[in-house]
Amino acid sequence: MLLQSHGGVLRLLPALPDNWAKGHINGLRARGNMTVDQAWNAGRLSLARITAHAGGKIRICYTGIGEMDVTDDAGNKAPVSVIDADNIELTADAGGVYAIVNPEAGVNNSVAAAGIEITFSDGIARTNADDALIEAFDTAGRRMASGRKGYLDLREMTPGSMVILKAVNAEGSAVRKAVL
Repeated sequence: MLLQSHGGVLRLLPALPDNWAKGHINGLRARGNMTVDQAWNAGRLSLARITAHAGGKIRICYTGIGEMDVTDDAGNKAPVSVIDADNIELTADAGGVYAIVNPEAGVNNSVAAAGIEITFSDGIARTNADDALIEAFDTAGRRMASGRKGYLDLREMTPGSMVILKAVNAEGSAVRKAVL
């Protein structure tokens, strides 16, 4: 089961099958007039995007969600109350889009492991590995752009949008988020 919406609680990836270690799904409808997109890696949520078609309080459950970053579509910290380590309450605006980013999944603003570093400045993403493929994904997990040789120009994309940058080469990979 990829999403459960019951009893006033939105549960993200409540019963992910073991053989679906990596993936994403977009457009799941939830009670309360919401659309939910989710991406996961190594069996753990890496990113969830919630579009609240109606405003109000949304209780969201996922293991460790109390430590995750929750932002609006502009990349600003969203109004969230932490209930406990596994439950939060998001106060959503009607039409609001919110991203939940799991720092344990490597989607944050820090350098990831494997010796690959991603830097982002003035709309240009670069890596310290000239042989790396670098890709940009929107908060729903859709690939928006890609570049080779550790370079990706994103200056033509919508300013203020949040993107997830991923760099991969034979040595490993790195992931970080950035706001254009």
